[in-house]
Amino acid sequence: MTKSDRFCDSSSDSSNNKGCNWNGCERSHSTDSETSCSSSESLSSNGEVHGNDREIVAIQGDKKTPVGEESPLNYDEIKAIADFLLSKTMYRCQIGIICGSGLSELGNLLENRTTIHYEDIPHFPVSTVVGHKGQMVIGLLKNVPVVCMQGRFHPYEGYPTWKCALPVRVLHLMGVKSLIISNAAGSLMSDHRVGDIMIIKDHISMPGLAGRSPLVGSNDNRFGTRFPSMQGAYNKKYREYALKIGEEIGLKDNIHEGVYCMNGGPVYETPAECRMLLNTLNINAVGMSTVPEVVVARHCGMLVFAFSLISNKCVMDTDSENSPNHAEVVAACASRKSDLKVFVERMVLQIYNDLQSLPLENDKSYWKLLLGK
Repeated sequence: MTKSDRFCDSSSDSSNNKGCNWNGCERSHSTDSETSCSSSESLSSNGEVHGNDREIVAIQGDKKTPVGEESPLNYDEIKAIADFLLSKTMYRCQIGIICGSGLSELGNLLENRTTIHYEDIPHFPVSTVVGHKGQMVIGLLKNVPVVCMQGRFHPYEGYPTWKCALPVRVLHLMGVKSLIISNAAGSLMSDHRVGDIMIIKDHISMPGLAGRSPLVGSNDNRFGTRFPSMQGAYNKKYREYALKIGEEIGLKDNIHEGVYCMNGGPVYETPAECRMLLNTLNINAVGMSTVPEVVVARHCGMLVFAFSLISNKCVMDTDSENSPNHAEVVAACASRKSDLKVFVERMVLQIYNDLQSLPLENDKSYWKLLLGK
């Protein structure tokens, strides 16, 4: 449970209210109830959270809402998060980075940095996965202002897809125009090796095809159109830059383009599922993240570059004794740490230079860049 999932049962019409001491709660409690919101998931006297093995219910006033069905935050609530983060730094960043499993070290590249832990950010989820530090870092990367998420959120942690992508809307309202997204993924290709970098050129979203898009629900036109196109979701010019940079830093044989598939997780794919993804859908790599962030970024008009670090080879043989595990994912990321540092630094500098020459939004060339043409 995160603090944004927990509600206190305060009575607004009580004449004897006092403030709540729970971090992040702005409600008032009557004196005959708890004086603070407990983080416990057991039943408290003020009815903060009710839980059992099958259901967790948040109580807000007289309304009971299953946590997984909570309503997305509205524009003003998200803007308040962005304003809170902007108040913590002097930098105004046009580039954001989201670090995947085992890739949080990328955030340590920033100088003069300010670090804000997710649990200290109002209405923000928290990371629960090993390899995700769970903090926002704002600072300079080669003198370029950058905001970096050291850790992301996944549906398998219990978060709805809109909440997995919530940070992207926050970054958008902080002024971020281009987003670099990384993940660790399993490769379905026989010619890929552990430690290779796959530049994502397109995706297939299993959760999205099942109706779990992060855009489900009412649409706010201040973020984007009701029916956004995912054509050119992964900016073509950025992909070309990445392939060129990879060659320049000696990774020509270790960098490829491919199609990424998002599996809901948390289980790894069966050999039969892997064979289906490769032979029927022509997928190159599979993971459990990234797509909700990309969808929301494109909905907001942001330019996207995404890559997968190949952390393991998917097992195709049902009778094989090999089995994927999270430890090998983290180890693979660590082994490529120095190369990723140079790769990301070069990409940030190239993207930043592009953004400085970005034409006005009413210029046709702006929209050509936005569509990756």
